[in-house]
Amino acid sequence: MLWESALKETGIHEYGVIAAAEIPFEAEIQKICESNVCRLYGKTWACPPAVGSVHACRERCLHYQKALVFSAIYPLTDSFDYEGMLKGHDAFKDLCDRLYGLAKAQLHDFLLLSNEGYMFCDTICSLFRSLFRK
Repeated sequence: MLWESALKETGIHEYGVIAAAEIPFEAEIQKICESNVCRLYGKTWACPPAVGSVHACRERCLHYQKALVFSAIYPLTDSFDYEGMLKGHDAFKDLCDRLYGLAKAQLHDFLLLSNEGYMFCDTICSLFRSLFRK
């Protein structure tokens, strides 16, 4: 199948298709976001508070019947290989960009969710600043 071949070419290690209703939506994840560990809380459209409540995110995802779940592998020299972790992070973002391009070319309606936030902007857009100004 063309789609499967193209998925492999993105760099995905493993993938599977599940029912969107199988995705767990846990309030604890948003609490982790609110603690601002990654320092992106309130700074990107892909993270809280811009994405809305856990319930709102769940409803947005349940608009779709199926979900593609995927993983990638990025080797580390040891558990303290911070440079390798950063390289893996960047490589995963690149993988998601390739997957986005593939999906956009073949699907008319989709939602791509990934770790952390939307990083295509160098600055926070003025609309976002006006909505979440402190």
